[in-house]
Amino acid sequence: EALVTQQLGTARTAWGLGKNDPVDIAIYAHGGLTSEDDAGETAAKWIPALYENRIFPIFLMWETDLWSTLKDRLEDVLAGQPRPTGGLFDGVKGWWNERLEKLLATPGTAIWGEMKQNADAISSSADSGGIKLYNACKKSPFFADPSKVRLHLVGHSAGSILHSHVVDRLGGKGWNFESVNFMAPAVRVDTFQSEVVPAIESGKVKRFNQFHLSDDMEQKDPTCKPILGYSRSLLYLVSQSLEKGQVTPILGMEKYFNAKIASQKLANVRTWPAPGKESKSTTHGGFDDDDATMASVISLILGRTP
Repeated sequence: EALVTQQLGTARTAWGLGKNDPVDIAIYAHGGLTSEDDAGETAAKWIPALYENRIFPIFLMWETDLWSTLKDRLEDVLAGQPRPTGGLFDGVKGWWNERLEKLLATPGTAIWGEMKQNADAISSSADSGGIKLYNACKKSPFFADPSKVRLHLVGHSAGSILHSHVVDRLGGKGWNFESVNFMAPAVRVDTFQSEVVPAIESGKVKRFNQFHLSDDMEQKDPTCKPILGYSRSLLYLVSQSLEKGQVTPILGMEKYFNAKIASQKLANVRTWPAPGKESKSTTHGGFDDDDATMASVISLILGRTP
């Protein structure tokens, strides 16, 4: 309540906004495998950058280091398994990736499933953070006139799962979203199609923007190397293994976005592959630390082309 009344009021005054001037509010959801310290560092970078551009920031802290849990559990599962080393590894990377994907399906699905449950829970019950935020906004005088508030969602990796539920549930309660901005989204394509696409089609989501790795970069992303040399991106691991071992289209993978979403030719949907001018990230985890990506997202929130 203090955030969306006192602090929002202070920001409006500092920015010289009059009673009838609208304000941009960005709700940021970090990735679901992020440690609390890493999430804090992301908040420390994004919050002032948004504020300095007269965008009021709300940062959701929603997970604590499932990456370490995933890594430790999977190393236990693979203890004693023969594995390629040194120069031999480069020659059999494809085989080793596929072997890991099969071996990790059961334990990895359990851990990834826990993360997805947490992403779901933030907006699923009366005492969850997302619903508390919504109710606090209803009480705030600055939300009394919906035309004076422009809501934006920003989600990185599994933050896109959280925000897909927010679009569906809080959109169902009456919220409209000026823009939804995903970076390397880890949400399933079918979840996005059922929860976000209808909102895009109805205009409840006015603009959807996505940044993702090109498939070539996805294939050589070193982010998951700590998991015994897995040499593709986290999204490949999720798609090939962590959804019960069944190959599952993930929104942030260029090949699935192009085949499943771009083919629908939805209005007001734009994407940028990385690395490029708009985003220089070369890894799945690099988007939220990349200055070019941040500048692009801020431009999009403000209604400008990056």
